[in-house]
Amino acid sequence: EAWKGNTLPVPTDKTVHQLFEETAQRHKDRPAVTYNGQSWTYGELNAKANRLARILIDCGISADERVG
Repeated sequence: EAWKGNTLPVPTDKTVHQLFEETAQRHKDRPAVTYNGQSWTYGELNAKANRLARILIDCGISADERVG
């Protein structure tokens, strides 16, 4: 099925994770992801992403390293 969403201009002076953090702060209680009957809000998804980032940092992974 073809994508039917709207397109929006994306600022070129910010990274994807910066844009997501801003969205999560503005809309923390709105649904961000729904899959298989489970839904996470922007706030919940951001908290999970931050926990994962801390785990990776604690494992010695730096910002420029790729993780599979």
